[in-house]
Amino acid sequence: MTLFGKYNARLLACALVISLSVLTGCAHHNHHGGKPRAKHASVSHAAVPIAPPKARVSVRGVRPHKNSIWVDGYWRWNGYKYEWLDGYWRAHSPGKIWVAGRWKHHSRGWVWVNGRWG
Repeated sequence: MTLFGKYNARLLACALVISLSVLTGCAHHNHHGGKPRAKHASVSHAAVPIAPPKARVSVRGVRPHKNSIWVDGYWRWNGYKYEWLDGYWRAHSPGKIWVAGRWKHHSRGWVWVNGRWG
């Protein structure tokens, strides 16, 4: 294999790994049932050089259960641009408080910190 062929094979392998990483990181919630299929997550844990846009105002609709809490929507970085993920109702964990996810600014850019039960 020539040097050019080895370079192309490495480039293709690298692109495949990155593509699979992006695709597996794009999980969404089931916003209608209030129970998540997977966590809202950033596609990459790397710092984003661009600040997220201001949050949108979400229409909450009717609370599905008396023990439901509202989780605000947020901007998720998809590797190329920010995408808005709508807020949703989530079942409350007794004795716990929901700590909302947030974008945190660091010297290298913006990093998403997932929401969690505290």
